[in-house]
Amino acid sequence: MECDRKRSKLKDKESGGTFNSMLSILFRAFPVAIEKGDDLRFWRERILLVTLCSGVLFAFFPFIQGMKLAFEERSWGIALADALFYGVAVALIVFRRIRFEIRAGATLFMLLVLGLIILNYRGPVTSGLIYLFGFSVFAGVLLGLRASLVGLGVNAWAVVTIGWLIDKSYFPWVSQLGITVSKWIVTSGNFLFLSGAASLSIAVLVKGLEASLISEIRTSEELEKEAQERKLAQQALAESEKKYRQLVQFAPAGIVEIDLSTGKLLTVNDVLSRYSGYSQEELMRMNPLEFLEGDSRRRFVDRMQRLIQGETVDEPAEYMLTNRNGKTFWIESNVASIQSNSDTPKAMITLHDITKRKLSEDRLKESEERYRTLYDSVHDMICIHDMDGKIIKSNPAMAEIFGYDINDLVGKQIYNLIPQEYRKDFFEGEHHYIEYNNVLIQASGKTPYVTGIGRDITDRIAAQRELRLLEEKLSQAQKMEAVGTLAGGIAHDFNNLLQVISGYTEFLLQKKSLDRTALSNIEGIEQAVERGEELVRRLLVFSHKEARRMEPVDLNMVIKDGLRILERTIPQMITIETGLSDDLRPVKGNAVQLEQILMNLGTNARDAMPEGGTIRIRTSNQWIGMDTPDHAHQFDPGEYVVLEFSDTGSGMSQDISSRIFEPFFTTKGVGKGTGLGLATVYGIVKAHGGYITCSSELGKGARFLVYIPALEGEGLVVPKAITQEKSIPAGHETVLVVDDDEAILNIAGESLKSCGYEVVPASSGEEALRLYEEKRVEIDLVVLDLGMPGIGGRKALDGLLKLNPDARVLVASGYTSDAQIKEVMGSGASDFIGKPYRISDLMLKVRTILDSGT
Repeated sequence: MECDRKRSKLKDKESGGTFNSMLSILFRAFPVAIEKGDDLRFWRERILLVTLCSGVLFAFFPFIQGMKLAFEERSWGIALADALFYGVAVALIVFRRIRFEIRAGATLFMLLVLGLIILNYRGPVTSGLIYLFGFSVFAGVLLGLRASLVGLGVNAWAVVTIGWLIDKSYFPWVSQLGITVSKWIVTSGNFLFLSGAASLSIAVLVKGLEASLISEIRTSEELEKEAQERKLAQQALAESEKKYRQLVQFAPAGIVEIDLSTGKLLTVNDVLSRYSGYSQEELMRMNPLEFLEGDSRRRFVDRMQRLIQGETVDEPAEYMLTNRNGKTFWIESNVASIQSNSDTPKAMITLHDITKRKLSEDRLKESEERYRTLYDSVHDMICIHDMDGKIIKSNPAMAEIFGYDINDLVGKQIYNLIPQEYRKDFFEGEHHYIEYNNVLIQASGKTPYVTGIGRDITDRIAAQRELRLLEEKLSQAQKMEAVGTLAGGIAHDFNNLLQVISGYTEFLLQKKSLDRTALSNIEGIEQAVERGEELVRRLLVFSHKEARRMEPVDLNMVIKDGLRILERTIPQMITIETGLSDDLRPVKGNAVQLEQILMNLGTNARDAMPEGGTIRIRTSNQWIGMDTPDHAHQFDPGEYVVLEFSDTGSGMSQDISSRIFEPFFTTKGVGKGTGLGLATVYGIVKAHGGYITCSSELGKGARFLVYIPALEGEGLVVPKAITQEKSIPAGHETVLVVDDDEAILNIAGESLKSCGYEVVPASSGEEALRLYEEKRVEIDLVVLDLGMPGIGGRKALDGLLKLNPDARVLVASGYTSDAQIKEVMGSGASDFIGKPYRISDLMLKVRTILDSGT
């Protein structure tokens, strides 16, 4: 505030005269923003601003003239320095956000450098020493005593250095001006004396002014603070008095001043009037006992007597009063003696209407009674215990659940009854599951405790487990369905590849120049194709896309083929020993499924021997008769092929071994088994009309015996030898060949052409319909692939028959299920051929359909 007054006075002085007007305009254009109380900084800012502005203004024409003279004399250093420093001075005026110390330092630096440059070029008879003089003086004014001392030091260094250079005749003006070292010493001595006296005097003066200003500001602030505190105290006192008057009059509680000797009411506020229905004047004429009821009157008289006797009455009291209309209400009263100089004892009484609270308390009592009834009759256990788990109280349901007397539970540790897994131990030793929830009760100022509610959820846990088991079964079924779909798709694509290989192989066989070695190699390719066909059939059987064919099978060959896969799926620390009978009878079965028995038993043995062990596989022929021990009661009499599969694993108990063939039964951990492996084995054995038994003991491994009925009167299927010469029927008709696989399309087309047929190729169902519509008169037969993109072969078949109900169509597909064959034949197809087909088989089918006229 003091700073503001000083600045206001300054503005008043600046309002007179042209010079002051100019300063006023300058200071308004470039205001000084400083912290409150920093007036010295304010004046330094203004001194710096005036110095820079006056320098820029008054030096403008000399600057122009100096630049002209510098250019004429080719004094480029002076010209550059003048231009640079003039520009810096203008920048320091414009960019006021730069810190004051930086702007002041830059100004001092310009004065110093300009002085040194002028002395270097013009000598001491110019303005160089003036600039150095201004450098030390302004250092003290702008930056203080220390800066002034530094400036004098720099000036001293400068004049000493210049004197040394004069002695060396460094400057060209030494001879021109006749300057000697002696003259320079005299000149520089006077310069240093005057600049030092001026600089230090001004710096000391500024320092003293600064100290006085700081002291003045502090004193002013202290006085201002005291005045402010005094004003605030007066305001607080007035506010307090006002609040006290309002408190008595507008307090939410009734306030009464009473004469203890007479019982007369001396002061009454409006609240008691509202409570009682009497006016203040009426209450002043009444005795309090007039509207007190029963015990309330006795308690009131007792408390007043205690106050008269000098006792302190701290506890509140509750009174029942009757208002003007005869209605009762409740108040809570606090009383205190009033100390006064008179001999009359007085007391101040505060009154609060607690009628609603009393009603709430009555309702609470009723609620507590209902709660107690519920607490004692509910079937869920309720327990109250302290923070250490010690039971404080429990309900009868808890005592009944745990098998204790309700009084015996008090003091027991709840954690000993309900562990962390929330499984309670019954007094009788049973194990049930409890759903237990608790809450911390922590009332203000009271010891915290925990209330817990538990419910026996054993039945619910059992139901959840059953639900999870059903979900796992559903998930497994969905996985098997997905795997089956994938296997079917792979089989279809693989059949197309086999078709290409088989077709080109037959082309090679038609060549007459093949030697024995080439024929043998081609025979190897044909055998590989046959093995591929068998693999595809296995995939289709696995995916349920092909019927399980039962045919004579050598179980030893199935085991040998399966061992090649099994040996790659079990750890090397498990060894496999085999003992296969040389005269083993064939069985009627499905090789894929029989191999699945071996794989599933092997997987089961591997999981039972995590540390390694031995698997033993043996086959034999065995007659089972009515007199065969241990078998007559479950086996049909007859000749059986027996597969014995045993391991040296961990074994199993009798209870477990009796359930191992149940679907989804597993003793492995979650995510480590589906429980379907041995159930699948059991189903395959039963489908083959056989039997399976298991014997095992803990620590002694397991032994499985699989009995498959032996085949009588039929031999095994022997592959036919490939011959180079094979009769292929020829023709001259036109055949539309449809297949999205270009290689198959080429093979079928070339094969038909080689037999004399005209071939119309199509790579999609859409193209086939278009070509057939254009050339239906010419086309005698259509060879149609079912598995194609776009509309596919099935819709293409419908379209062909729609164009010509008598169209002859031979359908080809990699899927060879009975259901699919029946479907396409039922839709109007002339015949069906499964991929991969032999060229000779295709020609025979084509010729048969054409000759039959269907």
